[in-house]
Amino acid sequence: MKLRSRAALATTFRLLDQTDRVDTGRGDDALRAARRIGVMVNKYWTAIQATRVARDGIEVLGGNGTIEDFSVLPRLYRDAIVIESWEGTHNTLCAQVLRDFKVRDLHRPWLDQIALEIEELQRSGVGDHAEIGGSLLDDLRRRIDRLVDAEEMTAAAWIRDVVDRMAVLTDWVSLATQTAWETRQGSDTGTGDVLDLYRRLELEARDRMDDTDRIALEARIAR
Repeated sequence: MKLRSRAALATTFRLLDQTDRVDTGRGDDALRAARRIGVMVNKYWTAIQATRVARDGIEVLGGNGTIEDFSVLPRLYRDAIVIESWEGTHNTLCAQVLRDFKVRDLHRPWLDQIALEIEELQRSGVGDHAEIGGSLLDDLRRRIDRLVDAEEMTAAAWIRDVVDRMAVLTDWVSLATQTAWETRQGSDTGTGDVLDLYRRLELEARDRMDDTDRIALEARIAR
């Protein structure tokens, strides 16, 4: 639950930073275009994670988690599901991303912006994180090229998987950027541990029985 929440928070503040730069004249048309795609991906992905976190919270409390006069979680769970549909369902958001790719070529500024952030990570002394981000970006570029060239029905079938991968890459870059910033500031909020667990769960999908030190990692994050 904390992993999903921390990743969602990092990606949202990344988007808020882009918004601030655009609103104050420090962002160009390319950043504005990248932000447009980012807003849709962020809304889609964080809404899904919010529902998962609320549902898992109910499970933590057991039967009591479903009783409204015991916990706020049933209301939060309903609210989270509403957020998934409000101002665009998942399929609506993904369909708009696809249209913006095919009609406006907005995948290019989005990919370029992510590439700039990965380059900054390389200069920030977190080369390993940047290398992983670069590999994810290369794979995503190839998939988006295939998506844009595909005929309508095929592209519609593929878009959600592509958006999922865009969200994972955004999570990774956002958490890695926060980790680098905390290192420069000499502070530690456990983001490095969150990034490590994200890699194991989302990028490598290790067998838990072969990943024995993950237990201690999860315990640190939970605390």
